[in-house]
Order: sequence, then structure tokens, then C-alpha cells
Amino acid sequence: MNSWMKKLNSSIKYTILHPQWLSNRYHRISQKELTSIENSVVLEIGSGDSSLESLIGPSNQSLKLDYPKTNQRYTKKPAIFADAAHLPVKDGSIDAVLFLEVAEHIPQDKKPIKEISRILKPGGLLYFSVPFIYPMHDQPYDYRRYTVHGINALLSEHGFSVKNIKQHGNSFVTALQLLNLSILELCKNALSKNLLSGIILILLFYPVCMLVNIAGGLGIPLTNLNASCFGHFVVAEKYRES
Repeated sequence: MNSWMKKLNSSIKYTILHPQWLSNRYHRISQKELTSIENSVVLEIGSGDSSLESLIGPSNQSLKLDYPKTNQRYTKKPAIFADAAHLPVKDGSIDAVLFLEVAEHIPQDKKPIKEISRILKPGGLLYFSVPFIYPMHDQPYDYRRYTVHGINALLSEHGFSVKNIKQHGNSFVTALQLLNLSILELCKNALSKNLLSGIILILLFYPVCMLVNIAGGLGIPLTNLNASCFGHFVVAEKYRES
């Protein structure tokens, strides 16, 4: 059952049929920025079961790195097992780093950013995304959330200039996505206690999730409602040596 559900989840992840479609679509749109990387050594930190290699062209050398303990829950294994706060990589040897939805899972987030700055070449790019309004996940390894001002301060402190920052969602869309996520949590808890009751709840609430997705889709253009969002996607450049 779990295997079947994982396959179904993967097949509809970026479609309106998925209860997390509203947040997933923002991540997918931002990740298309990776297609612009060319002729580079690219290090993905916290790779998990990532499929980002499909967005990185053949002119690049792609390396995956993950933390041994947390990687146990994933099926894909990285080329490098290491702690993001102590990267086994030479100074100035990497052209681009992908650090997507990872910083919130590291106890001291300044250390990885300092390490990324160390291993990047001057002018190298950091692709960085973090949540703002989003439920706890991958527990107990979930330590913080980031405002846009916190992101700018963190990156500036460690030698980065933010080139582009995208907000994922608005207050209206975020509220609706949280509704769907609460329904998912309810169904997941029911499934863990009794398979039949869990399936009944899924059948009852799935149409509600689809209506929420439709309403959320209509609210995507409301860019003036920007006090809340799922998170941010940032492209930052390591300062070039003068």
C-alpha cells in the first residue's frame, strides 16, 4: 500500500490533482532557473530523493551530497555523504550550489552558508530556497523558518549578493494550502490507526482538496497580498574578488 501510494504521489505531484499542488507549482517554476546553468560543476546539498538532475544540462558536472542519518529515509544515494556544516570540498572548486529546502533542517544554519561561500568560486551562484509559512516536516530535524529580511541578512553576512528573490505564494493561496495540509495530516493520522477509516476519510475529503486547489489557483494573481507566503527562492552570487 505504501509503495503504491508513493508512486501515485510522484505521478501527480505537479498537477492540480495533488493536495499540495499550490506549493509544489511554485517550487517547480522556480527550479526551472536551474536550466540556465551551463559548463559548471554543480553541487546539490541535501539531495534526498531529488530529481533536479533532469533540469541540469549535459554540459554540467552534477554532484549530490546528503547527510548519512537523514538520507536513510530516501531511496536515492548521493555521491558524497557529509555534514553540510563541514563540506569535504576544496576551496573555490564549485561553480554552483543547490541548497533547496535544506537550511531549516540544520541546527546552525550559518555554518553551511559559510561553507558554501568557501567552496564556491568568486562569482559562483547559490540557488537557495527555504520555507516561511509551512508545517513542520522531516521531524525532529526541523528547526526554523525564514523571512525575506532574514534571508538577505544571512546571505549578505557570508559574502553573497542576492541577484533574484522570488516569493512563493501570497496570503490567500498560503491559507488555502494550509487547509489542504491540515486535511492531509488528518487522513495520515487516521490511516496510521485504521486502514479502512483512513481510506474513507480520503474519499470524503479529496473533493474538498480539489475545490481548494481551484480556489487557490484563482487567487494566484493576487500579488498585493504578500504578508504571507510558503517561502522564497533565491539566486545569490558570491562576491567577486576585487
